[in-house]
Amino acid sequence: MEKLNYPRSLASLLFIALTLTAACGAVTNDYSRKRLRGDKGVYQPGMRVGFSAGELLRTSHFDRVVVEIQSVRGFAPSQEAVNLTQRFLERHLKRSPGQIQIHASDSIPVASLGGKTRFTLSDVRFIESRYRRRYTQKGTLTIYLLFLNGSSADDHGEFKMLGQAHSNTSIVIYENTILEKVAENPNASRPVAEATIIAHELGHVLGLVNIDRRSGTGHEDPLHANHCDDPRCLMHFTAENTLFVSPTGAVPELTESCLRELEELRSLEQ
Repeated sequence: MEKLNYPRSLASLLFIALTLTAACGAVTNDYSRKRLRGDKGVYQPGMRVGFSAGELLRTSHFDRVVVEIQSVRGFAPSQEAVNLTQRFLERHLKRSPGQIQIHASDSIPVASLGGKTRFTLSDVRFIESRYRRRYTQKGTLTIYLLFLNGSSADDHGEFKMLGQAHSNTSIVIYENTILEKVAENPNASRPVAEATIIAHELGHVLGLVNIDRRSGTGHEDPLHANHCDDPRCLMHFTAENTLFVSPTGAVPELTESCLRELEELRSLEQ
């Protein structure tokens, strides 16, 4: 598989197997090969995570948001997780169901990956460039989620990466790692696990926490960059903790500080 040279992402969701905690950081680049102009936004290579937060949170530039979910065959997210993602976006983007559309397909053949089961960020971006079909265009802003049949090449020891926001509109989910972790715990809920990871990474795409550096509300965890210091919050670095231990656990909510930050981001111009 072709190797592309990109800076290593810092916006990633890490799972610590023994302690059932997670962590992630922030990134700066978008690989996108296309130059795409919306009402006011220009989309081209080099766009950092959080760049499109304001345009996602406002309806003045883009009146519709499309989420394209592509997965390797046999590794698609559960429909319940997709439904939970739809509700998360409707609630926090303050848009009606008709303004947010999710298109999901498991159209990537396993054979096309050449037997690869550990993926670098360059691999992820190459796969996206090959299979992604929907891009931002006038009036419609598109987010892309890629579900893979393997793990991150950055995994080491107890640390397992579950998901990664790596550009302003791109997220990768390591579905095989999620399935392995869910299988290890009989109390785990696969849909809740998937939906939590998706929502957490979408939170980074929306600019949380303090990625913009203009919107921080004093709630960034000093030990875990771009994460909330409230342990109850979806954006806390341990947000996944209840995911794999509670048989009735729900997806964590954004708490007060992160909700305030979203409102600040909604009011900022790029």
